[in-house]
Amino acid sequence: MATLSTLRTETYDILNELVTSNVYSSTYIDQLINDEHVEVCAMRKWQFLRKKFLFEAPINTTLSTALTTASTEVVCAAVTNFDSAGAIYIDQDVIDYTAISTLTLTTASNIDLSHAAGAEIRPLKSVPSDYGKQPEMSVMRTNSSSIVRFEYVNEYEYEDSTISRKFTVLVDSGGDEFILTNGLVSGDQVIFKYLKTPTTLSSDSDVSSIPDQWAIKVIPKLVAWKAMYTRNDDLEGLGSKIRMLAEMELQKMMKYYGDREHGASKIIKSAYSSNVTDILPNK
Repeated sequence: MATLSTLRTETYDILNELVTSNVYSSTYIDQLINDEHVEVCAMRKWQFLRKKFLFEAPINTTLSTALTTASTEVVCAAVTNFDSAGAIYIDQDVIDYTAISTLTLTTASNIDLSHAAGAEIRPLKSVPSDYGKQPEMSVMRTNSSSIVRFEYVNEYEYEDSTISRKFTVLVDSGGDEFILTNGLVSGDQVIFKYLKTPTTLSSDSDVSSIPDQWAIKVIPKLVAWKAMYTRNDDLEGLGSKIRMLAEMELQKMMKYYGDREHGASKIIKSAYSSNVTDILPNK
């Protein structure tokens, strides 16, 4: 497997073969390995980073009793498909809670505004712990026949002017991320497609997120070149040639693991041409 230890050893083998004039510490090489590992993973929507998170849509409800900034409980009219612990959204507030007791969200926190009884509560869904970026959402409406809607997720901290027609990833005050959905009803099944965060290689046994044979071919070459370049140790272009070899391997890797999907509209047109509708509410 392409562990940190394996990648480090391979990098040193390249540097030693070129007889570089500098001594590179293992701490420095490990940092470069992580830098290049993240850089390669961030280049494209690699298939090996794609994952799916499936859940039944949480349903909007209303506030049964008023809230103040000192409140620690949120009493809801319903809690259909709420996370057992997580967050809700009320009038620009992302409010965290730690548990549910019947219809009450307990140990509520981060209430920045007062909210009147009857205010709409929009439940949020916690994103997976390995969530990285560039998510895409699809919804299967189970109370109709084969109706699917694809929509790219708009990622940012809350912006009121653009939220109403997007699936959105919200960030609370503690930095936790949640999925906010619109226009869904009870029974809707949500498929959240996302790119997972590349593994941080900190211990020798940590395994690269890049498939083994390609990690070995690409990462040590990029690291060796970067180490030589930053220390002005290019050895009359030998380091640059190593980089060129790495770029060639990346091109080959793209043929196996590169993003072969097109935009959401093309996916819909080709796969669901007669069975697609926009499930979001009209303005």
